[in-house]
Amino acid sequence: MELSSDLFKRIMGETRGQEQPHDERRRRPRINGCSDVVIYPMKGEKIEPSMPVGVRDISVMGVCILQYRLLENNQKFILELKTQDEQTVRILCVVKYWRKVNEDLNAMGAIFESMWTGAVEPGAMEEAA
Repeated sequence: MELSSDLFKRIMGETRGQEQPHDERRRRPRINGCSDVVIYPMKGEKIEPSMPVGVRDISVMGVCILQYRLLENNQKFILELKTQDEQTVRILCVVKYWRKVNEDLNAMGAIFESMWTGAVEPGAMEEAA
């Protein structure tokens, strides 16, 4: 799934982050880290408690987060972002890779799967997004 250009602009605003030089290995340009955000990891179909993470970079197709707790490849999580006008946007993401940044910190790349419209309370079951 790709975010619409309108939604991406609403999330990123005019001044959040800087666009990285386009790398031909990437399908879409990326914006360097915009802020700290919240994710809700999922174990199977159950939502776990939220945790704050840093955003390393973001594109219309996915996000790279910095986190101390490692999520597994193909594990899903709900990414919660705020638009410039403080509206909450939730996106279901799937971890596609991870690598250690240092002894404690991991960088995890995830793709956007769908917009999330269900509940985000811990223990809630996954709903059709």
